Amino acid sequence: MPARINLDFGPGRRGSSLAGVLVLMVGIGVAYFTFSDYRDSLIQSELLEMNIARYESRSNPAGSEKDKVKPAVVAAARARLSTPWSSLFDDLEAAGVDTAGEVALLEIAPDLEKGKVRISGEARTLVAALDYVARLQKAGSVVNPLLERHEVRIAERERPVEFVISATWRAAL
Repeated sequence: MPARINLDFGPGRRGSSLAGVLVLMVGIGVAYFTFSDYRDSLIQSELLEMNIARYESRSNPAGSEKDKVKPAVVAAARARLSTPWSSLFDDLEAAGVDTAGEVALLEIAPDLEKGKVRISGEARTLVAALDYVARLQKAGSVVNPLLERHEVRIAERERPVEFVISATWRAAL
């Protein structure tokens, strides 16, 4: 019969040290205070939500004007979301490809009801702005782009040209 081998991989089990017990107690205390702070925050959040609900019920009685306007707002939002924006953005981007960074668009403001779009931008020169308008005239999504106004900013060193273009937007019609 083979001899039995008794391996001892570590020192024998000792009792708990004072430092270990102290660390355990501090950890339990921190966990308790953290949980109590969380519970207080949760209660405060519920109270605030109840106050908001109570305030909304007082300020918005059933059948008010606000409820009657809601379908119109939803319809307007649906119309804006279903508008084919990609063709407009593609044409604006294509018109700016050959500018070599001389034209930057700052704002695109569509008016779906009127079928118009206003484009605000900045160019290094007036010629660059006029070239951008000429390239927009070849675009398929806008009709009759016109340079509505331009202004050379003399106070700045490079003297950029701020411009506004208005056009009829085919997708909005």
